[in-house]
Amino acid sequence: MKPADMVVQPIATLARALAEGRTTSRRLVEGALARIADAGGEGGRTFTKVHAQEALLAADASDRLRRQGIVPSPLAGLPVSIKDLFDVAGDVTTAGSKLLREAPPAATDAGGIYTCCGGSTTLRNSRVTGNSPNNIVDVP
Repeated sequence: MKPADMVVQPIATLARALAEGRTTSRRLVEGALARIADAGGEGGRTFTKVHAQEALLAADASDRLRRQGIVPSPLAGLPVSIKDLFDVAGDVTTAGSKLLREAPPAATDAGGIYTCCGGSTTLRNSRVTGNSPNNIVDVP
């Protein structure tokens, strides 16, 4: 199975593949990044920012720990994306609003944000109602 195909598997399947040594965090992150970059996919509309280098470094660190028998959680090393509603240090959190595009970047990560973060994904403007279009990217 190609790395890009692996990342569409259920999270439990991916965690089991990591635990059994059938894949690595690096390979999963590379697959996720390939899907994000795929011109025929939705990555260009979905991701507002991609942290490719940071995600690969985090994946390599997770793989090193796993080889040493250190597994902080069953989900350690799985790639994730963070909604543009939660602070990621160094990034502007817009919550899908043009009004916040010029806000200062977050100084720290929101609680619980540490993993092989592939990037930030968009959401509907103001995330309150199901019928408000996103005015940063074309998300109905």
